Amino acid sequence: KMKAAEEAAGLVPHTVNVRSSFDRRPSKDITGLLSTKVVSVAYQVLSISDIDDNQNRFSVDMIVYYTWYDETLRWLNGTDVDWEEVWQPHPIFFDNDLEANTIFSHFNLSEGLGRVTLIERYRGTFYQRLHLADFPFDRQTLTVSIGSKRSAVELRYVEDESRRCGIKEEFRMAEWHLLEPQSTFKTTRSVSSNNVYPLLKLGLRVRRRSGYYVYNTAVTIFMMVIMSWSSFFVRAEELGDRMAITLTLVLTAVAWKYVVADKLPKISYLTLFDWYIMSAFLFITVTGIENVVVTLVDRDHAGTVDLYVGVTICGLWLVWHFLFGLWVWRARVRAQGVYSKDIALSEETKMVCLDGGEG
Repeated sequence: KMKAAEEAAGLVPHTVNVRSSFDRRPSKDITGLLSTKVVSVAYQVLSISDIDDNQNRFSVDMIVYYTWYDETLRWLNGTDVDWEEVWQPHPIFFDNDLEANTIFSHFNLSEGLGRVTLIERYRGTFYQRLHLADFPFDRQTLTVSIGSKRSAVELRYVEDESRRCGIKEEFRMAEWHLLEPQSTFKTTRSVSSNNVYPLLKLGLRVRRRSGYYVYNTAVTIFMMVIMSWSSFFVRAEELGDRMAITLTLVLTAVAWKYVVADKLPKISYLTLFDWYIMSAFLFITVTGIENVVVTLVDRDHAGTVDLYVGVTICGLWLVWHFLFGLWVWRARVRAQGVYSKDIALSEETKMVCLDGGEG
């Protein structure tokens, strides 16, 4: 009724030429000057999968909502609009996409408001360099960068506060614990054209569930070291029996290492877990060396040497675990500190961009 009344008063034309109302050129204000279209963005991550430690990639399935206002569509019905002819943000992926596809794309138009919502679902694989020095107690930020074919002069991304952003509540991962994602609104400059483009960086933060590696690997190698000390209870002159125990455990540890190798990341630097495994091999080796050296000691003092060396090795093993625990704790605190710093930087960058500055 309101629309009919305005038409009767001459405020709105009785007939609208749909195509003539559309303009694919950059939007301008009433003064004819170039204006920046503000696009509110929200997202929902449906699933994250295939986080590959060796190939540094991951897959994600997500829905993104882009909302903006277009006065030329205020009195039109969504079914009457040729969406190929209207202004739209033309979102694209930047930087790290290896293979990304748009599963569906749908426009919604709120009649009488001129509010347009573009809903797109993406499914793709993205490159992400993983930092594995703290494996298996590491945290990772999986980044998805969404830009636009339009420059920052024409378009500005902001957070859509009317929609809830995040990861689908029902989604769970067996190996990773999902943390609160973060979004950063900024701009990026093209090296080839030197133009500035809007950019939305989604940081999908995950923390590895370390229980599998602790219970199935660390506990096993821990027990092997403990069992190697049983050689101290064999008489020093029985070198063959002593070495049989030690060498059997060494061969078992080597075979175990080959079995679990496929579960560990294949990287050129040592992780926390690698340091622990190497230390276990070192303690077993030291025990084997002691078994040989003690045969050179006088028989009357061999038992005393075994006692002191065994207690020393046991004490060092306990001290090492205390230091290793501090190392793990420090790794967790460092990861938490980086996370908090990223959140603060995200908020700071967001405010700068909302003020019209370059992020």
